[in-house]
Amino acid sequence: MGAFGDVQHGRGQIAAAFRHLLQERMAGATVQQEQGTVRMLSPEIAVWQGGIQIRLPGGTLLRGHAVQVMRRVGDRWLVVEAHPKLFPAAP
Repeated sequence: MGAFGDVQHGRGQIAAAFRHLLQERMAGATVQQEQGTVRMLSPEIAVWQGGIQIRLPGGTLLRGHAVQVMRRVGDRWLVVEAHPKLFPAAP
C-alpha cells in the first residue's frame, strides 16, 4: 500500500507503482525515516514503525508515519510489507 492509499499486488504492480512514484509523481524527492521502533516477532521477522518525511524538489515537506514488516535474509533485512501514510496538510 502506498502513501497515497494506492494498493498493488505482486512484483510487477509494485515495480510499476515505484517507477511512477519515483520517476514521475515525486521525481527528485528525498525521503528520511526516523530511527523508529522495532519489534522482533522472531529472529527472522520484525516490525518497524516510525515517522517519515518526504521533501519535494520545490521544498514542500510531507510528513507521515510508516509501518514495515521486515524479513532477515542472510545479513540483510528486506521489506516484505510496507504501509506508509502521509498526514493531511495543515489547514
